Amino acid sequence: MGKILYTVKQKKNPLTKQMEYYATKFNTGANTIDTRAMFAAMAEYAHIPPAQIPAAFNAIVKAIEAFCLNGHSVTIPDLGTFRITISSAGAATEEEFDSSMIRGIKMRFLPDAKLNYELRANTQFIRSMQIGN
Repeated sequence: MGKILYTVKQKKNPLTKQMEYYATKFNTGANTIDTRAMFAAMAEYAHIPPAQIPAAFNAIVKAIEAFCLNGHSVTIPDLGTFRITISSAGAATEEEFDSSMIRGIKMRFLPDAKLNYELRANTQFIRSMQIGN
C-alpha cells in the first residue's frame, strides 16, 4: 500500500470565487526515480534479464511517438492512452488561419481506469503535520 502525505491550503475556487480549503500533495523531498532504478524494478517484476529492458523500453517509446505523430492515439493495456494535442493562435476567419499560427504540441496521457482504481484503492492519505502551511 502506498502512502501519500498531504497538507490543506486555502485557495480560491475558480468557479465560485470563494476561498476554500483544498488538499495539496505534500512535497516530501523524495527523489525522482532515475531510469537505472526503474529498469531494475521492471526487470524484477517481469523476470526479464536487466540488459533487455532498456532496448524494450526504447522501442515502446519510439512506437508511441511514431503512432502519435501520425495522428493516432496509443493505448497500452493496464497503463493508459497517449495522444497528441496542439494549441494555436486564433484567426478571424478560417481562410486567414495557417500552420504558422500553431504554437505548440503536447503529449497527453490518460491513465487506464483500472490503474486509477488500483492507485486509489491502494493508497492511504496521511495529513502532514507541517506547521506554517
